[in-house]
Amino acid sequence: MRKIVLSGPNRALRTELQEAFYNNPDVYNVPEAAITVIGDELEREKNEEGYIARHKETNFTAYGKLIIGKTLGQEKSIPLTTKTALINTGLCDLGAHARLNKCEFLLPKLKPLIDAARYSLAVICDPVLSNEEELHSLILDSYREAKIPTIKLPSDDFESSLSRLQKEVNG
Repeated sequence: MRKIVLSGPNRALRTELQEAFYNNPDVYNVPEAAITVIGDELEREKNEEGYIARHKETNFTAYGKLIIGKTLGQEKSIPLTTKTALINTGLCDLGAHARLNKCEFLLPKLKPLIDAARYSLAVICDPVLSNEEELHSLILDSYREAKIPTIKLPSDDFESSLSRLQKEVNG
């Protein structure tokens, strides 16, 4: 099975590129774990008096642990017969966010999980906003440190990026 991670800062075409493969029977799509975790946390905050949602702005350590758990669960659910899994952000992305949020102590826990994930390729979309350059750099570093091959895609040319991703998905 090929495990291709779509990565990059917010607004960087990840989700749009993944959506282009929703109807492809040869591709199993794994949604971004952070979106689910944030939604669950905000719902819990709304429904439980006194509960404060855990997210990167309030408690990155707790949030990071939730993301690890959700990511592992989502990736574990990939059927063994899958030819290609397209994963919207992987564990290396969390490593980049941990560095950005000064939570490097999470990195030793992430390393064996990243190794076990056996990602085949990281497709990293360029940032759209200039204030995302630092995160983009940390994401690139995180995948390179894990020795996962990377390709970069421009965020301002959807058709070109989709064509390149299609070639990677087709092997």
